[in-house]
Amino acid sequence: MLRDMLRDRRRWTALTLIVLAMGVAWTFASHAPIAASLASPRQGSPAPDFTLDLLGGGEIKLSDLHSKPVLVNLWASWCPPCRAEMPSIQKVYQDYKDLGLVVLGVNTTNQDSEADAAAFVRQYGLSFPIPLDRDG
Repeated sequence: MLRDMLRDRRRWTALTLIVLAMGVAWTFASHAPIAASLASPRQGSPAPDFTLDLLGGGEIKLSDLHSKPVLVNLWASWCPPCRAEMPSIQKVYQDYKDLGLVVLGVNTTNQDSEADAAAFVRQYGLSFPIPLDRDG
């Protein structure tokens, strides 16, 4: 009986169409919307403003830092390149914070967890502000 079902061309056609329809539906359902309000970055133009909660409490607004040099780094605790670069970013912050450098280590909390972010900060001894991007 299974052999007959596998030889039935109509069943294979139906199965192929169902899988194809599911693939198309998944593609449209998982498509991330493009933020139309964000312009392309241009040299000399300001970065888009944001206000985010900080790990440990409080919040930070990027436009409040407009008179200072700001390094914005996006990271997640599970990201191998993030783990590799974080000691260097911490060192740069330590070396230049007295000259006004601000480092914002924005955790992509929408792809991570706050608990994992806090553990990462402790593990790497990060002393700069950690804003939490909870909604991407």
